[in-house]
Amino acid sequence: DDGSSDNSADIVRGFAAEDSRFRLIQQSNQGVAASRNRGLRESKGQYITFLDQDDVFSPEILEKLLSVANETRCEVVEAEITEFYSKELPDVGLTIKTNNVVSNTPFVDFFGVGKNPCVRVAIWGKLYAKRSIEDVMFPDGVFGADDYVFTARLYSKISRYAKTDLRLYLYRMHKNNVTMQMPMRYIMGMLQSREIVWNEALKNSSRVGVFRISVCRRYGKDILSWAIKKTCRNTYSSDEMEELRFKVAKLESEE
Repeated sequence: DDGSSDNSADIVRGFAAEDSRFRLIQQSNQGVAASRNRGLRESKGQYITFLDQDDVFSPEILEKLLSVANETRCEVVEAEITEFYSKELPDVGLTIKTNNVVSNTPFVDFFGVGKNPCVRVAIWGKLYAKRSIEDVMFPDGVFGADDYVFTARLYSKISRYAKTDLRLYLYRMHKNNVTMQMPMRYIMGMLQSREIVWNEALKNSSRVGVFRISVCRRYGKDILSWAIKKTCRNTYSSDEMEELRFKVAKLESEE
């Protein structure tokens, strides 16, 4: 509980009073990255998963992902997601025949330059073996894009991951999503995250050129999405655009 101002803590206390597996941890407001890092440090189980506050788990998600992890012996298992736009949850059902894709090149797949599909950057909808992420932390001060850095750091050190076609994570779309609003803080956070990965994860890679092209392409798509949404809102700011142009020029000039 990162300094919430509603009755969230009381709700969790109710669960914890009835089930000892629940534990409430409270701190003054420090932001998403600090909260996630605190959760990682406090965790006692063999596996980690993340659930955003506006999304929903399928009731079977932990059981199914753990089964895939045991079957494939992978350190990270990723589920399919279903997006929905209303308060009413969609009826997605379960795939009768599960198809699992296993990769031995997680870092390559993160940049989308391998034979396997590009892995999803978002941290939710995945089950992580705790042993694989004990030394991996979220960067502080990277608004809305700390998951990009976390995933790059993680996939640079693990050896296997799996994707299942089971739709187990329900992602709620609404007008207050950060990705829908795309404020300048988010755009700058995305750029910060790319710079961190550029300077940290790629410096010792023999395929640095290919990976850097991928980083630029992905950021280019992010900028295009931002420009469209900002145009629709007709809220351009000359100061914001000038700062963005400076940051992009700095990224493009890196050797």
